[in-house]
Parts: sequence; C-alpha cells; structure tokens
Amino acid sequence: MTTRTVMVHVRGNVSDLSRATLTGARDTGVLRHEVERLGSSYDDVEARAQKAYRSSSLLVDAAAILAPTIQPIGAAAAAGLGGLANMATVSAAALGTTILALDGTANALKAIEKYRLDPTIDNFNEMQRQLKDLGPDAADLVRRLDALRPLLRELKMEAREGFLPGVSAGIETLMSRLPQLQDLIRQLSKVQGDLTRSGADAIADSRFDDFFAMLRRDAGPTLRDTGQAVGYLTLGFANLWTAFSPLNRDVSKGVRDWAKSFAGWADGDFSGFVDYVRESGPQVADTLLALARATAAVVEAGGDIGGP
Repeated sequence: MTTRTVMVHVRGNVSDLSRATLTGARDTGVLRHEVERLGSSYDDVEARAQKAYRSSSLLVDAAAILAPTIQPIGAAAAAGLGGLANMATVSAAALGTTILALDGTANALKAIEKYRLDPTIDNFNEMQRQLKDLGPDAADLVRRLDALRPLLRELKMEAREGFLPGVSAGIETLMSRLPQLQDLIRQLSKVQGDLTRSGADAIADSRFDDFFAMLRRDAGPTLRDTGQAVGYLTLGFANLWTAFSPLNRDVSKGVRDWAKSFAGWADGDFSGFVDYVRESGPQVADTLLALARATAAVVEAGGDIGGP
C-alpha cells in the first residue's frame, strides 16, 4: 500500500473577516454602554421612587399629626365665617329698612321746593298730600331737611367753586383730541355694525337649526331643574344659618371687642409708633442715601477696573 502526502494551500481574503470582527466588537461596546446607561437610569428612577415614597410617608405622618389640630381650627373658621355672614345679612336687612323708611322723602322735598318757587294752590295741595302720605315722623324729618337747604346750598356753591373750574379747564384741554376721538368712534361704530350684521346672518343660517331645536326641547326642563336646585340650596343654607345661630352672637361680640381694642390702640399706642417713625425717619433716609452712594462708588470702581 502506497502512502501519499497531499499539501493543500488555502488562500483567501481576510480583510472582510477583519472588518466584520471589528464591527462586532464596536457594536458589543455600544451595547455594553447602553446596558450600563440603562442600569444607571434604573438606579436613578429607583432613587427617585424611594425619595417620593419617603416624602409621601412624611406627608401622611404630618397629616396624621396635624389632623387633631386642623380639625378644630377648621370648625372655628367655619363658625367665624357663619357669624360674619350673619352680621352682613343683618346689616343688609337694616339697610333695606332704612331705604323703606326714607321712601317718599325726596318727592316731598321736591314738592316743598316747587311750592316755594311757585306758591299756587295746586302746588300747596300737592305739598300737603306728600307730607300726609309720609306720616308724622317722616314729615318732621322732611321739614328739618328743608330747613337745612340754605346751608346745603352754600356747601354746594363752595364745592362747585373749587371743583368745576378745573373740570372746565380740563375739558377745554381735551378738546384738542376731539378730531382723533371722532375718527376712533367712527371706526369702532362701523366695525360694530358690521359685526352685528354678520352675527345676525350667522344665527339665521341653517347651521344653527339644531342648536335652537335643542333649546326648544331642553330649555324648559333645564330651567325647572335649575329652579328646584336653587330652592334646595336656599333651604340648605337657611338650615345651616339656623344651626349656627348659637355661635352668631359669640362671633359678633368677638368682632365688637376686637374693633374696640383696635380703636383703643389707634387712639393711644399708635401715636407712639408715629413718634418713633418721625424720630427714626431721618436716620433711615440718611442710611439709604449712604448705601446708594456706596453702591454707586462700587459700580464706578468696577467700571474703572474692567476698562474700555
């Protein structure tokens, strides 16, 4: 048996294999970088989640600690608001009572003044009728007010003498702007007219048919529901007002005592504060002026250092 030795020479271009190897290594490095970045992001998210959990735990603990304190504060605030609302409502009712009591007095004063200027029988009878309709108390008030007419006339003349000349001078000065004002009004009125016509044309268009059909269908029931809701809310607030009635007197008395204390403070202690301000005011002004000068000097020195 004959033994043969065969030698095979393999030749190939390894450049493509080398580039593929390098590309794979580079891609592997990029993948590793992305994995590391993802891990870092996960750690950051985990840290933020833990921080948020700790913050929420602190908020829950704080709420649990403050709840026994906040609850009575809220109850007191609600009682205070109810008392203030009661005071405002009573004051409004008192104002309405005053308006009712004075109703007709202005007409009676006009009737008296008309009879004074033209003393005829008809004017006299009208004056008497007005005073009789008012009743004795209101008629007495009207007579007293009528007796004050000369004094009120003098006061009105003083006010007119000081105020109206300035108004006349101001109007005279503003007259120079009259042409521009006329042009502005002309432009605005034209645009308003065009918009009104366009809006009316749009509403009359068939595109609004469904809208008006909806109004015709739903307006009545909606209005009925709204009225009933307002009625129930009114009843609820009335019940709340009645429930707060034992506290309303306490609140009004507390407001009165606070106002009294404020009046005493303004009459006595506040004068001491004013004296203090008057004494320390010039010193404060000098201090501010010195600070301003020092700041200006620093800025000027900085400009010299910086150069052109």
